[in-house]
Amino acid sequence: AKPDNFIAGADIKMIDAIEDKSQLKDLCMKGHATFKKMRASGIPLVAAINGACLGGGLEWALHCDYRIATTNKKTVLGLPE
Repeated sequence: AKPDNFIAGADIKMIDAIEDKSQLKDLCMKGHATFKKMRASGIPLVAAINGACLGGGLEWALHCDYRIATTNKKTVLGLPE
């Protein structure tokens, strides 16, 4: 984790290090399962965004019930797709 980052998405180096690329789908599905488990908890989810909110970080924020972002110049939202 870095200061001034909310969640900056996937660790590209970690993904690149996976030798069997067929495992990437399982990795992504586990991430989505975590999102679903949190949503199923019945607890309202709030994303308090301060800093970079990119890729999977923005996907997570969008799964939350509420989002609030600071006006910090380092607060940016984005998807690589």
